[in-house]
Amino acid sequence: MITSERAYFIARDWIDAWNRRDLNRVLNYYSDRIQHTSPMVVKFTRDMNCTIKGKKRLRQYFFAGMFRLNGTRFKLRDIMVGVDSISIIYEAKNKSATEIMFLNEQGKVNRSYAYYDEK
Repeated sequence: MITSERAYFIARDWIDAWNRRDLNRVLNYYSDRIQHTSPMVVKFTRDMNCTIKGKKRLRQYFFAGMFRLNGTRFKLRDIMVGVDSISIIYEAKNKSATEIMFLNEQGKVNRSYAYYDEK
């Protein structure tokens, strides 16, 4: 079970790492066998599957995302804590976004889903 203190630490640090464009620090939260599903996968990679598999591919995807964000800052709005997962709710470019992260026994994210406000 993930404590709320641990969840808030992960959320704040993950947001800060993105805002600083610290790719290694962001990736430190993910397992080597990560599966990340996001509608942005199509936009950045043209992969219609919408799922990135493996940390090496996630690195490439996040690198492209950081480049395209072009100074955009994330603002943490809230978190929600599950048994083995957390949901990070944040704002970027005046739109809401949510990352749901499932953590393995080592505390690394092995499955994640991203959701974006389409307004």
